Amino acid sequence: MTPEYLKKFGANFVYRLPSIENVTLDLIQKVDWPENSRAVIFQFETGTENAYEVLWRNIGDRYFARLYYYADKGEIRPETESSGSTTIQRHSFRDQAEMEAFYVSTIEEFFWKPWGKHLNKFRSEEEARKIIVSQAKEDLANGSVLAHSVDGEVVSFLAHTSVYEPVIEKDVNWILWVWIKDGIQKEERTRIKTDFSEFLKNTGANNIYVAPTEPFNSRPNKYWQRLGFKLGCIGITIK
Repeated sequence: MTPEYLKKFGANFVYRLPSIENVTLDLIQKVDWPENSRAVIFQFETGTENAYEVLWRNIGDRYFARLYYYADKGEIRPETESSGSTTIQRHSFRDQAEMEAFYVSTIEEFFWKPWGKHLNKFRSEEEARKIIVSQAKEDLANGSVLAHSVDGEVVSFLAHTSVYEPVIEKDVNWILWVWIKDGIQKEERTRIKTDFSEFLKNTGANNIYVAPTEPFNSRPNKYWQRLGFKLGCIGITIK
């Protein structure tokens, strides 16, 4: 299988393949990597159910892979309204510093702590933390955030910001982080998901959303697909 070369942006090549099943260790090792590039991008002619599982099965953590899901605002599906009562409410952080600290702490606790074993060969925790802190200071300030709390405890967080996406060459609303606390009541979780769906449909400077995920973490892959997002491309990092 020889990928079809589409274009180059920056130091990265973009290729097209029939489906994600074609992305294997053998193909990655043989594909033409641009000089001084860390990553290549693959787009696909057809979609594949549970693409993240296929990708993880094919390459594991030999390379760092990311899946990028796309959706127009009008394609985002509404969540079912909860019929039960709940004390959940939208949360307002005291100031920007508190919001930034919450963003960093939840990513460290609920992403890096369980999944760092798959990532440390590509980026150290120290390097990752610098990126996350930078995102918190720069992207949250210019982005949109929705959080919820129950009895004063923050139980959800969703943030996106406007960026230029070079693969499709358009400005998009880039999902920075989505998190819902485990163990909350069903009615509370349903209310959060309903609000998240409406928030995405009614905010964002651009028409297209992009949600990045990793193949080893099934929950966000399933969540974005349930909302109507479709896999647009994947990125493979070699070092």
